[in-house]
Amino acid sequence: MFERENQTLVVCVLYLIACLLPSASAQTDEIVDTYPQWELPNAAKARLGKGDINAIQFSPDGTLLAVGTDIGVWLYDVKTGEEISLFAGICESLAFSPDGRFLANRSGDYFYNLGESRWAKKVELWEVATGQEVPFPDMPSAAAVLCFSEDGKTLISLRKSRDIISRLDIETGKQTFNKLGKRPGYVHREVYALRSDKIAIGMPNGNIELWDTTTGKRLSTLRENVKKLEVPDELVGLIDDENSVFALTFSPDGTRLASANRDTTVQLWDITNKTEPITLRRHTNEPTELAFSPDGKMLASGGADKRVQLCDTTTGKPIGTCTGHVSDIRALAFSPDGKMLASGSSDGTIRFWNTQTAEPLPTRITGHIASLKAATFLKDSATIASVGYNGIITLWNLKTFQKTTLQTKRTLEIIGFRDWYLDLALSSDGTKLVSFGTESTLPEPWSDSVLRLTDVSTGRELMSVPGSASDLTFSPDAKTVAGTRSDTIRLWNTETGKTFNISLLDTNTDPEEQHRPSIRTLEFSPDGRKLAGGTMGGGVQMWDTETGEALTSFFAEEPPTGNRYRDPIMDVAFSSDGSLLAVGSMKKLRLLGNRRQLGFKEISYGPEVWGNRLLFSPDDTVLVIGLIQSGGIELWDLATGERLTTLDGHTNRVQTLAFSPDGKMLVSAGGDGTVLLWDWDEVLTTAYNRESNAEASNKAQRSETVLKFTERSAETEANARYISTVEQTYLENRWKNIVEAFTNDPNTTMLGYVERRLFSQITQIGRTAKDKESYMDRLHKLMDTVPDNLSVRLNIHLALAAFYRENDMSEEAAAHIQKTGFITEEAWLILGPFDNAGGIGYNTAYIPEDAAQIDTTKTYESIDRQVRWQKSTDDIRNAHINLGEDVNWGVAYAFATVISPDERKVQFRFDSDDQGKIWLNGKQVFTHTKAFTAEIDKYTIPVTFKSGQNSILVKVCEEVGGWGFYLRITDTNGEPFDDLKISQLEETGLAQ
Repeated sequence: MFERENQTLVVCVLYLIACLLPSASAQTDEIVDTYPQWELPNAAKARLGKGDINAIQFSPDGTLLAVGTDIGVWLYDVKTGEEISLFAGICESLAFSPDGRFLANRSGDYFYNLGESRWAKKVELWEVATGQEVPFPDMPSAAAVLCFSEDGKTLISLRKSRDIISRLDIETGKQTFNKLGKRPGYVHREVYALRSDKIAIGMPNGNIELWDTTTGKRLSTLRENVKKLEVPDELVGLIDDENSVFALTFSPDGTRLASANRDTTVQLWDITNKTEPITLRRHTNEPTELAFSPDGKMLASGGADKRVQLCDTTTGKPIGTCTGHVSDIRALAFSPDGKMLASGSSDGTIRFWNTQTAEPLPTRITGHIASLKAATFLKDSATIASVGYNGIITLWNLKTFQKTTLQTKRTLEIIGFRDWYLDLALSSDGTKLVSFGTESTLPEPWSDSVLRLTDVSTGRELMSVPGSASDLTFSPDAKTVAGTRSDTIRLWNTETGKTFNISLLDTNTDPEEQHRPSIRTLEFSPDGRKLAGGTMGGGVQMWDTETGEALTSFFAEEPPTGNRYRDPIMDVAFSSDGSLLAVGSMKKLRLLGNRRQLGFKEISYGPEVWGNRLLFSPDDTVLVIGLIQSGGIELWDLATGERLTTLDGHTNRVQTLAFSPDGKMLVSAGGDGTVLLWDWDEVLTTAYNRESNAEASNKAQRSETVLKFTERSAETEANARYISTVEQTYLENRWKNIVEAFTNDPNTTMLGYVERRLFSQITQIGRTAKDKESYMDRLHKLMDTVPDNLSVRLNIHLALAAFYRENDMSEEAAAHIQKTGFITEEAWLILGPFDNAGGIGYNTAYIPEDAAQIDTTKTYESIDRQVRWQKSTDDIRNAHINLGEDVNWGVAYAFATVISPDERKVQFRFDSDDQGKIWLNGKQVFTHTKAFTAEIDKYTIPVTFKSGQNSILVKVCEEVGGWGFYLRITDTNGEPFDDLKISQLEETGLAQ
């Protein structure tokens, strides 16, 4: 078997030899990616990629950087960026002991987010100098979070069961345990920050709790009753509205806690007292990573917007922005001296930054890959194409040892719509990529969706077609794409651009009365004439791809019980001649067809084990199954029905299986961010002679081979220019759409929440604008375009104020606020919610409403708790004072003070959602009973200010939906005053 000509294997051998030669990169400026083949499975010939980045941390002396990935912990030399060692085993978080002697890995498995599972390894403890695992007989169970004590003698961890704190004595190996009090929830929906004496827990509903790790008791709740996010009507029921906590971290001295929140804010909490947190709004998308500098004076935050923000933890003011990554930030760490920051991204790189200037440093670590969605060989059998969930394409040429990394439009879209566009597929020849995206220039992934066809060699879009689809797959000749949408299969001819749909509904039955099957997977027959599909209800159907006619069906379709299906179909696969169809569900694997003498008909999976990908061998004698849980690859003999072997190599689900065109090599791509190449002849020889070979258990071995790929800089730079142009076009179109929304029909009044959403987008553009002067000029031109639209002009001033505030120009920001006359969010105290069931709150005085002053120390009985006056938590700064999103039929009060230099006549310009009342200096001056979204200047109320301090009390009674109000102060001509002073809460002594 091994004497046969094997071109692919020869290529690989020559490649390995070449990679062991001295690298030419020492004399050039080319980027060379190195891939040590440490811990490579026996039957695998090469591993491309070093795993998806999950965590990073500097050693205490600053010489090493530990990078936790889905395949293990890599140790790098900080000075050179070179790999030193690999501690195998999935790593979600890690910690160095204070003396740098040990490195702890919390460990995990594919189901790590669901709590403890039978695949989870225990916490691992490695001795850094020797690279050996410490062989304590009783290590803690896989942890949700871990840390070392300050003296380094104890390793503290929280079990994934969420209820046990473990303390491991590093000297004796003995464990002690403390039990945390019960709380609702699941480990995959919580985030943690841990110190030896306390743990902070962030909840999906936005609450943040502090617990004592010794007594197991809750110490306090830093944040609760969190305002829910605004969910557009189109998405109600599809996504939740919780302002979840995405990350937590303690300051080095343990006195402060930073939280990253779904609403794009980062908050700094002083946990030694109950002062309000500092809220930072520097990100344009969800921040997911946080890190304090060693002295606690600086906080770094990063997330889905590709940027790392540095801020002063005392003032909350920005220090700088680190830009350069092309995908989301996955990990952050400061060097021990605080002069350097490391950031890891799903673009596969780790970059280093000067923390004083926010400028990049020369050293860069490359070669990591985000979770892969697909990989395959090109026709030459020497080049492999892979693509990550973020749309980044990597081309690996095994003959020239060159590598090309390309961004696509999906790379840009995934930043704005991280959880939406998850489906993509490569053609079998590796030349084309199809993905689900959007043509919308507004930040709403449910509008203007498209299917994109991308040239894999350049990353450029070839064509697109309107409409969405998932479960995408190519025909064998790459001329047709199939995908599903609702109760329809879409077929797209990629040469003509034409599409046609196959309905999954019975035309003879009322659609409202029939079960709508949900397609889970699609596969073309080898000749492309048939399309097989498996459903969530366990059914399998075949269609004619030319006519759309339903041909044959297998297995009865079962509707779900509640929201759960009993046995969904996970994948289907045709044999090379189309005579056999393999069908894999969550519970069993079945083989359909008319070929005789098959020992394989049906097998049942064990508990919590099922295949995610199916593939026939080139000669149709073996069925290859990629598993979800363990990342293993099973081989089944179709003649005998026996399992031949399991190839263990991936640590996460196997996303793709494909053979090289010559059939000599199997490629597998995993969610762990690696591509594995398997010599098929060697795999079969080992499998069929497993007794004599003892099957070698496929155990990974230490290999000193280091693969080296030179980045093709010309192609990468051309792609970067293309993507930059696309990004700029997105920005231009987005701005154009916003302007058109305001100018298309100037006589039409725009709903308040629509206008607020548009200006929220304008503010986001300001945060990311590279040309600041151009952004300000655009706003001024927009103001000139709609001179008679008062609401737009006022909002433009607010947008300019937000822009100046973001750029630390407080005087300019205040000047624009003054031009509006609004009393903005930071000046209000809020009290509530009180009961408005049946509208009773309108005529119910829950506080002394005619009092000119308020008692900020007094507590009141609200709908569900004791409340007192608090500073407004609405930090969007659009002058619409939001009173809450999570309460229907509620009442809230708002209080502010204004200092006038003299007695004068003024006007209140007011509206509220819903019914509202206003008191000035204890006297009621206005009331309305309408229930509608608030608009700027809807009501004009003439009042008289006295000289000195004037108190304003607003009451708003909400029914359902939005809840808030606008209030600005003008003269009788509607112009704002320049000598009124809106008192800050601290100045009046009313702030808590």
